[in-house]
This record gives sequence, C-alpha cells and structure tokens, in this order.
Amino acid sequence: MKRLIALTFAAMVALLPTMAPAGSSEAAQAILPADQVATFSNRVQKDLAARGAHVAIVARTGRDPSTLPDGIDYTHIAY
Repeated sequence: MKRLIALTFAAMVALLPTMAPAGSSEAAQAILPADQVATFSNRVQKDLAARGAHVAIVARTGRDPSTLPDGIDYTHIAY
C-alpha cells in the first residue's frame, strides 16, 4: 500500500506543469525598436565584460540611478 501511494505521488508530481505563469503577457506590439534593444544589450554585455563577470543576473533599475550607492547599478530582479 505504501508503495502504491508513493508511486501515485511520484506520478502526480511528474505530471505537474514545469513552468508557472508569471502574470505577464506578450505585448501586442513592440515597445522599443529592435535596434534600440540590440544597442542596449551590447552595452550591458560590454559593461559586464569590463567588470570581469562570468555570470550575471541582469535587472532593471527601479529608481533614479543617481540615488543609488556607488557600485550599485540595478535595484531589483525577478526570476
């Protein structure tokens, strides 16, 4: 009986969705032009390379960057 319960539980877990919705949806049309996004992406990549970063979590700034402490360029992230 314990084995049956364990197998049932394992099957239920295996069938759960692997991704949960984040409450966001795709924009109907692009907010920024693709060339502007590419330019920003390249700037971020060069900034990270200049800092010697091998791995990074890139986030957006949620407030005026001039109010952030030295060395802090981003204020929050989500994953």
